Amino acid sequence: MKIKTKITYSALKLARNLPKMIDNYKENIAKEIVEDAKQRIDSVNYISYTQSHSRMPQLSDKTLAERRAGTLEGKPYTKPTTNKTPLKYSGRLYNTMKGSSTGINMEKYGWYHNIGVSDTNPKIKRPQREFLDLKPQSGKKNKKIVGKATREFNRQLKKNFEK
Repeated sequence: MKIKTKITYSALKLARNLPKMIDNYKENIAKEIVEDAKQRIDSVNYISYTQSHSRMPQLSDKTLAERRAGTLEGKPYTKPTTNKTPLKYSGRLYNTMKGSSTGINMEKYGWYHNIGVSDTNPKIKRPQREFLDLKPQSGKKNKKIVGKATREFNRQLKKNFEK
C-alpha cells in the first residue's frame, strides 16, 4: 500500500514575506495611535487629565493674544486666528503626525508638548498636553488600536502561508 501526501502550504513564501508583514503590522499600529492622538487634540481630551485633574490646561491670555495677532513669541508666525484649540495653531504639528513602520513621525516640538517641557529651554515648564497614548492598552482601547492591525496581519499570514 502506497500513501501519497501533498503539501498545501509554503513555509518559504511565508519566511520571505514575514519581514514585510511585521513592518506593515508596526505601521498599522502607529497609524491607529496617530489617529487616536488627533482625536484627543480635536476634543481637547488629554490622557494626564482625568478625575484628579478635571480641568485641561487652557491657553493663556498671552497665547490667545498672539494667535489673534498671528505671532509666536512676538515674531510673525502664521495667519491670525481665533482658534482656541491647543496644539493646532499653525497646523504643522497636527498635519505632520504620521504613523510608519519605524514609529510615529511628527514635528519635534510635539514630544515636548506631550511631556510638558519647553523645547528651547528644558527648565521652562509648559502645560503637559499628553495627546500620545503610548502605554500598553487593555480592553476596548486595545481592541481598537491593535484589532485592525492584527486582522490585517492574520489576513497576510493566511495569504503568504498558502502555496
